[in-house]
Amino acid sequence: MYNWIFEGIGTQIIILILGIVFGVVGDRFVIKIKNNSSQSQKAGKNSIQNMYRGSNVNNNYNEKDEFDISNFCNYNNTEIEAVIQKGNAVTLRKWCLELITNSKEKYLIEMCFKKMSGKDSEIKNLLFDLVDRGYETTDYFQSLFMLLTVDPYKFKLIEKLISLEKENVIRDVIVTISSPVYIFKSLEKIKDFNEQLFNDLLVVSTNLNNTYQNKIKELMGK
Repeated sequence: MYNWIFEGIGTQIIILILGIVFGVVGDRFVIKIKNNSSQSQKAGKNSIQNMYRGSNVNNNYNEKDEFDISNFCNYNNTEIEAVIQKGNAVTLRKWCLELITNSKEKYLIEMCFKKMSGKDSEIKNLLFDLVDRGYETTDYFQSLFMLLTVDPYKFKLIEKLISLEKENVIRDVIVTISSPVYIFKSLEKIKDFNEQLFNDLLVVSTNLNNTYQNKIKELMGK
């Protein structure tokens, strides 16, 4: 009987010791996980904050979330200059749009335009964005448009202007097109949109070769 009692007490002591040991190990394990999680969250927040403030190490400005557009007004001119200097074509387009629509300093916008020179695809996209926001009659639109050198993009811009009934700018665009193909395609679109505007713009067809002159006559006869 006494042996049984002592054996029982011994078992209880062993269980108690094991419980204490595993309890301490378990607490340390949980604390370590919490600390790691807290450090990861802190690092993540710091990374985001640093990225928004332009102080991340790489500064390549090529990631989709590189610029928090909703946080745009918190950037000072020096930080904006850094974005323009390091920005790729997409970055420049997005920041140019914000600079113009937020009436930022002219030198920043001109700096942005200078960096965009030769990037016709993004120039075209920015022109589209400005038309959508009603900036097609501004000096900035005109300055940016003069950087566009690709006739197919100019034709696309005319299509965009027609779709939004912005006929007051179509004249300025079509007179800069040099390709007979896109002069004709533009006039064809304009005729369907506004016959009077088409007649006013026939002057751009005077230097076309005979093939396109005949096409214009056919177009006028329709």
